[in-house]
Amino acid sequence: MAPGAPPLQPGPTVGVVGLGRIGTVFVEAIRRFAPEAAVVVAGRDQARTREAAALWPGVAVADLRGVAEAADMALLCVPPEAYRGAVFAMAPAMGPEVILVSVTNAVSLDDLGRWTRQPVVKIIPSPAHAAGRGACLVTPGPRAQAQHVERVTALLQRFSRPVLTDPADSRIASNLAGCAPAILGAFCGSFLEANAARAQVFSPAELRALITESVAALAALLDQGLTFEDVVARTATPGGTTEAAIRALMTQGPALCERMVDATFHREAQLLGIPPPRPDPAEPRAAARG
Repeated sequence: MAPGAPPLQPGPTVGVVGLGRIGTVFVEAIRRFAPEAAVVVAGRDQARTREAAALWPGVAVADLRGVAEAADMALLCVPPEAYRGAVFAMAPAMGPEVILVSVTNAVSLDDLGRWTRQPVVKIIPSPAHAAGRGACLVTPGPRAQAQHVERVTALLQRFSRPVLTDPADSRIASNLAGCAPAILGAFCGSFLEANAARAQVFSPAELRALITESVAALAALLDQGLTFEDVVARTATPGGTTEAAIRALMTQGPALCERMVDATFHREAQLLGIPPPRPDPAEPRAAARG
């Protein structure tokens, strides 16, 4: 969350369509960090939606038309294949200044612009928003003017770090802001299991606590301004065991990361029904520090 992010005046009414993982994250983040905002939710199963909403006092439940009529901005937290139907159901009841907010790269902004006359803004969120952390990528879509983007980012600032993103780099930014927590979590889980297989005294819970504290310590060091390279240099004594582990990682790690990035580009192309990109091997890659 941005330090000192001001309360929203007036507090908007935020519609959340779909209470899966992402929809739940948004409701929890808004209720915790932006209580001045009203929240109205809709889901495919009205009874289950009411049951879920009962966990958050003050959250209203409506059908798609009800959300469209009540909300100042509507977050589409449904699967990509459900976007078209949801937009068609909501668009006739939405006023011209209601912002339609997409939360996926798997539905093109051009398609959304054809399906509705409302301003469209795409955001790529992180589960970390429920804890008041994480970058949230923001890309203006069809008919979105500066004031529409400002209204969306004002809400996001209450529980995340909004980052205005050029569509040309949306996949890369999504990998680093949206995918990275899961990828890092998967790596930490694998490293934990590899060590747990050799443990003789420590319990699984104790080992998990150790690596959890290490991850928190890394985040704290980065918050203090250290880079990833700084942390490695400060930890890996020349000729020591950490250096040996880093050396083993680097024999396959860079190539594995390349394959992971390629996989995200190819999967996104499949979802959008477009040819996968072909990177130019002669094109220089930008170096990143930190």
